[in-house]
Amino acid sequence: MKKPKIRYTLEQKSKDVKKRNKPELVIGEINAGFVSIIGNNKKYQRVKYSLEVTILPKNFGLSEKNFKLDKDVFAKFSKSNAGVKNKMEKLERAVDAIYSNYEINDTYPTAKEFKGALEIRMGRKERERILVPTLLEFLLTKIENDIKNIDSSKKEELQFNTIKSYKTLSKYIENYEYITNTPLTFDRLDVDIYWNFWDVQDEILRGIKTVIFEDRTRKQQVKKNGFLVNSICKYQKTLIKVMRLAKKSGIEIILDLDDENLVLESKPNSKDLYLNQDSLEKIINSKVNTREFEQAKDYVILASLLGMRYESMKDGFGTPIEECNEGAYNFKHIYSKQPKTGTEVIIPLLKPVQKVISRHNNEFPKFSSNQEINRWLKELFTELKITVLEKITYHTYKLGVISEQKPINEVISTHDFKKTFYSNLSLMMVNESVIDNVTHPDKTPNNPMGKIVHFTVKEKAFNYLYDNQRLLIFQVVPTGIEPVTQGFSVLCSTN
Repeated sequence: MKKPKIRYTLEQKSKDVKKRNKPELVIGEINAGFVSIIGNNKKYQRVKYSLEVTILPKNFGLSEKNFKLDKDVFAKFSKSNAGVKNKMEKLERAVDAIYSNYEINDTYPTAKEFKGALEIRMGRKERERILVPTLLEFLLTKIENDIKNIDSSKKEELQFNTIKSYKTLSKYIENYEYITNTPLTFDRLDVDIYWNFWDVQDEILRGIKTVIFEDRTRKQQVKKNGFLVNSICKYQKTLIKVMRLAKKSGIEIILDLDDENLVLESKPNSKDLYLNQDSLEKIINSKVNTREFEQAKDYVILASLLGMRYESMKDGFGTPIEECNEGAYNFKHIYSKQPKTGTEVIIPLLKPVQKVISRHNNEFPKFSSNQEINRWLKELFTELKITVLEKITYHTYKLGVISEQKPINEVISTHDFKKTFYSNLSLMMVNESVIDNVTHPDKTPNNPMGKIVHFTVKEKAFNYLYDNQRLLIFQVVPTGIEPVTQGFSVLCSTN
């Protein structure tokens, strides 16, 4: 913007010069090249600012020049004009300060914006305080709104497991603020603080730093190897998503959210294990006597023979058990949607699965939290002496790659049973595309045989189970799992 120039004038009380014998208000007209464009028309504007002080026109200028400011006349009456002069100097200092601020930031204000800044500087208008929430405040508000939308029909409706990621991130922010004793704000979160944030999280998890909250019931979790790369990567994506939402809402972000280096490169799974046929059969035939072991056993059977993720197992509660009974085809199944992949599948129920469901009044059972199931799975495997050693490779955030062997009962988790389903069928040379279609595909299939539109139950089943015109299914038999190619009638015999 141009350097402002101030021209002082009087607010005339009369157009007749001879009648202008009473004090008149002094006005400062500020010209700094303010321009407004309406259509193709360009209009130059000035800022008019009242000094809120009056002066006799004869003490300001000459009558023959319509009392335009005359320095000699003004100086002649300097004593009586002292108050006016002070107001002029204060205005000039304020205008210079505002101009310098705009100049440093290379901004070009409108006449209205400049006047607003001037009124604040002169103390006539309170500075509007825009209350920008801290990162934690913004995130907690988002979580609260997301929970309200869970049962709504809004497009932004989120699943509880997605909200859980935001809740976990909020705990990380609380931890960071506790350690640094400083609120994490959007205007502070630069690249250095961003990486320091993850470094602190890793130090807390490794027990190097301690966080104590009186209102937290759980003790601080400690893992000697710290965060895995993939875990950090997951929450980095979550944090950046939150910051994009904040930016969209008008909050100024100094971090470059398009910088791909802000997210670590994902690494291969830290463990590559599955439950073999012998172990699976041992669990199916086991006798358990506690509610926890029964739920863990049910989880193993259903997840291993339905190829379901934990999220889908949770969502399965309340899903009706359907039956296809068309001609020679007679089988029970469930219809499952996978929010994570945006896919839909029909999953036939094998005999061990049907037995579990029959014990729950012919309904898909309700499972506890992922954390509880994981604990009970380890206890069940220990009880049944399923302790085969597995190689575990950790890609850690700070300590690099760590490999070690651990008993399966110490590392088994809900995430391992979809792989159990996949691996056992793969070992029997079942076509991978068939396994993908029976279980939860990673993405919606593009081929016409895989599309879900408006097919009947039987057609949906065919779409997911046919491979080169050959129907492939599998069942559990005394010797383990084996493929069956004779059709649904074989599956019916397990009823």
